[in-house]
Amino acid sequence: MLAAGSLSVVKEYGADGTAGMLTRRPRVAAAVFTLSLSVFCSGASAQCGQTTDRAPRGGTFDGQPAPLALGDSVLDDASGELAGLGFHVNAMVCRTMTQGIAWLQSRSGQLPHLVVLALGTNGYMTQGDIDQVLSILGPNRVLAMVTPHHGDLPYVPGVIRAAARQDRGRIILLDWDRLSAGQYGWFAPDGIHLGGQVGIDAYARLVASTLAFAPQPCPPFGAKRGGAMRDGTRAP
Repeated sequence: MLAAGSLSVVKEYGADGTAGMLTRRPRVAAAVFTLSLSVFCSGASAQCGQTTDRAPRGGTFDGQPAPLALGDSVLDDASGELAGLGFHVNAMVCRTMTQGIAWLQSRSGQLPHLVVLALGTNGYMTQGDIDQVLSILGPNRVLAMVTPHHGDLPYVPGVIRAAARQDRGRIILLDWDRLSAGQYGWFAPDGIHLGGQVGIDAYARLVASTLAFAPQPCPPFGAKRGGAMRDGTRAP
């Protein structure tokens, strides 16, 4: 667990895909949640708090900010592919939902129309947490949520599915947990992180299925945009 005042390592990538210098930023320890999260660090050298930030390298969104994909080390495995498709990707090893909420809150005035949240591998998630994210985004943005596969707590994918049903039209469900079930070749030996290009491509395709929602729509006066939920198919 990181102590108060500890440092996090941030590796930043420009729009051309080249890595910038590693920067060290002071971090304040989050909360009193003490599960052993280090088990989910991707690769032997990864440390909790290590962050990858990739600028989008592709896609055009009518001059609007690029869609955001915010997540943990599983998202980091596909960060290069997603940046190439036009996402701004910010992935932190061992990131919890609480830390993700804090990141969004600190940038609430700068968020794009589409935000993809790929969290829940590390620690708990509640309906209240998701409600807080929706409150940060406001009524005019779209939230897509990726269900984690084999995370700390097996109930978390169900929380995300229930929230998507409850907030139909505001949440797009990206059910990675179900889509990847039985696809052992998609994963690293831990069964959590992505292993090899086949798994990375499958994950990136699922996240990229939300890109139609990236531009801010301009509906006719008085009209409201209809909602959708996705796990690769439209939910009942």
